[in-house]
Amino acid sequence: MKRIIFIPLILLLISCGGASVKTKITNNTITEKLKNTEVFLVYNLSDLPENSILIGEIKIGDNGLSTKCSKEEIIKNAKESAEKNNSNIVLVEEITPPNNWTSCYGLKGKLYYNNTESINKKLDANDNKFDEKADFAKIHFICKSEYKSVSTDMHLGLVGGKFHIKFGQDKFTINENTIVDKEIKDEGEIEISGSSYTRSGKVKLNIKRGFEYYVTITTQSNMGVRVVLQEVTKIEGEELITQISKLSK
Repeated sequence: MKRIIFIPLILLLISCGGASVKTKITNNTITEKLKNTEVFLVYNLSDLPENSILIGEIKIGDNGLSTKCSKEEIIKNAKESAEKNNSNIVLVEEITPPNNWTSCYGLKGKLYYNNTESINKKLDANDNKFDEKADFAKIHFICKSEYKSVSTDMHLGLVGGKFHIKFGQDKFTINENTIVDKEIKDEGEIEISGSSYTRSGKVKLNIKRGFEYYVTITTQSNMGVRVVLQEVTKIEGEELITQISKLSK
């Protein structure tokens, strides 16, 4: 009898985790490996670099047991999947927010391959170096509000509204839909932790002086409520800063 109970528990624990990622490769004729494997996200067909070649499709969603499926996490999933499939551009066609049926974000898009010089324009736009002679680095903390699902409402008092951030000797509080900019002189790997009431999360950055970094802070509710800290690219970070700045006007 013990074995009958024990096996389903193991299966359940193994199944919990990331979102469901499905890719469909429609062009298998490209064999040349990419010169630069950095993956870029674009949201409009007109923003695709010249000579981009469509190689497939991607769809990310809740697998029924997903817990790591915040917006930042599914974007990370999309980039990782693109890299595995020799793609360096994800055209995001749709990002679906959580609803009453799921606490996960979803993503639909297309995968592109571009091994030409036109990709360098994207590289330049995403370069986070602000001053090679600076004796400090910048970290932009971006705190954005998340969809309040039924699961979140059931955990009132655990998360929400205000987050306590700590890295090194620096401690500060950040509220939803606000941005806090910090300067740091230390180089190397640092760990940043964030907490809201009884929930916490962390992220690690590899800091270099003269560079700027973008960290998002959100809550995610699915099979429990989590605080999610995630490093994003300069392009993604600046877009979020623009969105939050519009809310304050």
